[in-house]
Amino acid sequence: MRICIDGYTLTPAAASDRDYVVGCIRKTVLESVSKEEAAMSDMWIDGILSIVTANLRGEGELKNEAFVLKRKGGKRCGMLWMGESKDQYTCDDTGYIIGIYVDEELRGLGLGKALMDAAEQWCAGKGFMSVTLNVGLWNKGARDLYESVGFRERSTVMRKDLPR
Repeated sequence: MRICIDGYTLTPAAASDRDYVVGCIRKTVLESVSKEEAAMSDMWIDGILSIVTANLRGEGELKNEAFVLKRKGGKRCGMLWMGESKDQYTCDDTGYIIGIYVDEELRGLGLGKALMDAAEQWCAGKGFMSVTLNVGLWNKGARDLYESVGFRERSTVMRKDLPR
């Protein structure tokens, strides 16, 4: 999939883009947890990023494809990472937005919505009837974007920290 978005281009991620994509995932994960959890991220983030890296190399069980958003001139400024999954309730095949990111200075220009549209196109091209994603409670900007393009809450993941 290669898409042009108002002077920006979305192309499949190359091996040379992996570190950039992993960096974007790091940022989105940290934006999605509480300040307390983010402050302790050195205790857990490496585990998540090693799974991300393995999946980007095609070593994980997840069928996935990453794309990088670039400005004119080739500077990376965002990414979209798509996967195939099963709906947690119906077990139907569904497209899954593993990660989406737009550089902070470019937010609010419609690039996030364009990436969401690209995600839907990717899913339709695979024959999926739906697209799903997870978003952290603390990531208000992402939640607002997803709601603005028609996503609705379907479940809530709850957590309780246990005494140490």
